[in-house]
Amino acid sequence: ILDTDADRLWDVWESNDGDYTGITHTGTDPNNADTDGDGLKDGDEILGTLAGLDLPALGAHPVLKDIFLEIDWAGDATGGSHTHEPSVESVQMLIDAFAASPAVNPYGLPPGIRLHVDHGQGGVFTGGNFVGNDGLIGFDDEFNVYKAANFNPLREDLFHYTIFCHAFNSGGNSGIAELPGDDFIVASDVWYGNALRVATVCMHEL
Repeated sequence: ILDTDADRLWDVWESNDGDYTGITHTGTDPNNADTDGDGLKDGDEILGTLAGLDLPALGAHPVLKDIFLEIDWAGDATGGSHTHEPSVESVQMLIDAFAASPAVNPYGLPPGIRLHVDHGQGGVFTGGNFVGNDGLIGFDDEFNVYKAANFNPLREDLFHYTIFCHAFNSGGNSGIAELPGDDFIVASDVWYGNALRVATVCMHEL
């Protein structure tokens, strides 16, 4: 019994044909721990992580590229009390845009990236939440305080994390991200209700 690529999947299970039907026929390459090249190991996408994060329940697929994103949000009183909670429309625009990407998947499978967005919509997606009222969240000192209080550490290095808020500086910039890294801010000022603009800025930063 061998696990040549050390991904916690026996070679005899890794059928190397792109046809993922279950743990004993994974479709993955026994010589490549990340068959689809999305930065997530095949074993983690099929079995969940050793730390206990259930990536399969969250939608991970071993031969199709996945990206995981958690969105938290703040509120403020500029122009009237409101929050910067992402709209369902904005989230769907992001998902559709990544799905339409020409990013290549292995074995001749359809191109595209499966974006999984946790904005607290329920079910297994319970990470996204309101972090409080704050009109200016500094990146990344104050941001990191919010992240430590609201982001499950089991998701570290597996999820991208963002906070939607009013501003992160006094210059009115719409977003900022780590380079390289997995954290960013979308600062939607008074246009938080413009679904397309919010989605566009989020995609740019991501």
